[in-house]
Amino acid sequence: MEPGPNSCRCVLISMANALINLAIVSPLVVCFWRGTWELMDVYLFPDDFELTAWISVAIGNAIIFLFSIFQGYFSNLNKIKNPFIYFVFSRLHIYLLGFGCVNQWRGVWFLQDHYTGKTWQSATGSTIIGVSVLSCMRCLSGIIASPLLLCRDNDKEDMFVVTRRFSSEAVPSVKFVLDVCLTVFGINNLVVFFWRGSWSLLDLFLFPDSITVSGAYSFIISFCLALPVLLGQHGVQRLSQYFHKRAFLLQFLVEDTFLMVAGFLAVCHWRGAWFLQNGFLLPDNKVLSVWVSHTVGSVGLVVLFSSRSYLTSGCFMDTTIHKMESPTFDIQFLRWKQERFSENLDRYNEVESKVDIPGSDGDSSPPESPFECDASPPESSISPLEIDTRL
Repeated sequence: MEPGPNSCRCVLISMANALINLAIVSPLVVCFWRGTWELMDVYLFPDDFELTAWISVAIGNAIIFLFSIFQGYFSNLNKIKNPFIYFVFSRLHIYLLGFGCVNQWRGVWFLQDHYTGKTWQSATGSTIIGVSVLSCMRCLSGIIASPLLLCRDNDKEDMFVVTRRFSSEAVPSVKFVLDVCLTVFGINNLVVFFWRGSWSLLDLFLFPDSITVSGAYSFIISFCLALPVLLGQHGVQRLSQYFHKRAFLLQFLVEDTFLMVAGFLAVCHWRGAWFLQNGFLLPDNKVLSVWVSHTVGSVGLVVLFSSRSYLTSGCFMDTTIHKMESPTFDIQFLRWKQERFSENLDRYNEVESKVDIPGSDGDSSPPESPFECDASPPESSISPLEIDTRL
C-alpha cells in the first residue's frame, strides 16, 4: 500500500517545507526588501523625508500600474525558445516589479509617518483602517506574505500575471483599466496600512530600547505562531465550510480572524529578520550592509527559483476558503513524487470512467488555493524528492 497524505513521509516533508520557508526563503525575501528599501534611504533624497516618500510613491505605483496594464504584452515573452534569454528577461521582469513593490510600500509608509506621526494612535488607526476596508472588500488575504506564501519561478502561465480584484480579462478596455486602478492604488496601498500599523505597534511596545532584542523576540513570536497557523488552517477550512450555509457572518469572522493572525505572523517574521540584520550585518557600515542584503536576497531567491515570493502586487480573494480541499497556505518547496503520481492516477481513472461508463459526470478538480503560485504540470520522471528548477 502506498503511503497516504497522513503518512510519516508526508508529515516529514511538510515539516521540511515549513522550516525551509521560515529559515531560508523568507529571510532571503526580507534581505531583498531591506536592502532595496534602505538603498533608497541612502540615495533618494536622504535629507528630505517628505520628498523621498512622495517620489517612492510615484515610482512604485507607476511601475506596478504599467506592469499590470501591459501584462498581456509581457506574456509574449513565454514564446521565447532560448531558455537562457527567457531566464534573463523573466527574472528582470520580476526584479523590476519587486523594485516597484518596495517603493510603493516605502512611500505610503513614510507618508503616514510624516503626516500622522509615529504614535500608538496613528499605528492603531492604520491597522484598523487597513483590516476593516480589506475585509469589507473580501481582500484581506493580501496581508499574507512569506513565510506563508511561496511563489516559484517555474510556472510560465502565471509568470507575468498581476492579479486583479475582479479578475477582468487582460485586454484593452475600460473595465480592465478600472480593475487595475482599484487593485494598485486602492487594495495594495491598504495592505501597507495593516503592515505599517502592526509593525509600528511592535516598535512602540516590544522592547523599544533595543532593536536587536526586539527583533529577536519578534522572530520568536513568528515561529511560535507558525505551528498553530499551519496546523489550524485545516480546522479553519472545516469551520468555514460548516458556517457557509448556516451563518455566513460567523464564516467571515472565522476566516478574517485567522487571516489577521497569519498576517501578524508574517509581520513579526519580517520585522525580526529585518532588525537582526540591522543589528548584526555590518552595523558600522550601513551602505555596505544594505548592498550585501540586497544582493544576497536577489541572487539567493533566483538560485532557489523563488524570487516571485518577494512580490506584493496583485490581489487575492477571501471567498474561496470554504471551497478549498488543498491547504490554504501552499508552501511546498519540496515536492513528493507520490502526490504527483496520485494526481496522474486520478486523472487516468476519471478519463476511464467517462469512456467506459455512459452518463458518468466525472470528478471535478479541487479548487486551487488563492496563495498557490506554483502550478507546474506533473511529470513521471522525477525523483521522490526534488527541488523543481525548470525554466
